[in-house]
Amino acid sequence: MKFAIRKYRVRIGPHPHSDDGFFIFLGDPPSKRLCWSARSRKIPTFRRNNGKMFHLKSQSWLTPRDKLACLGLPVTSATATAMGIPIIPVKDRLRAGSVTGNSFHFATAACVQLVALSCYKMDRDSF
Repeated sequence: MKFAIRKYRVRIGPHPHSDDGFFIFLGDPPSKRLCWSARSRKIPTFRRNNGKMFHLKSQSWLTPRDKLACLGLPVTSATATAMGIPIIPVKDRLRAGSVTGNSFHFATAACVQLVALSCYKMDRDSF
């Protein structure tokens, strides 16, 4: 983690501990592959390995529930209310953690499906 902080100070600025959006993925050795949100301002891709996501400002790890919330799943009351559905309870931390690995936002998947279906034209000869 010290390597990532040093790199942040060189590339971005002197105060990584005050950056609200600075997350570091600690599943890979930072000196070989640095996965962070410093440049893109986006949380790095969740993977299924044992690596953990660390938020430097709050000095805390992202929990499986936090990861599900990042993906837009209604695990918080605010998200569920906005979607008009009940909260999805997170009862099994291990299962919730495995669901977030190598995944992308469901809203993105829904948008891709909508575009694909709207571009599709039924042809009478295709029956």
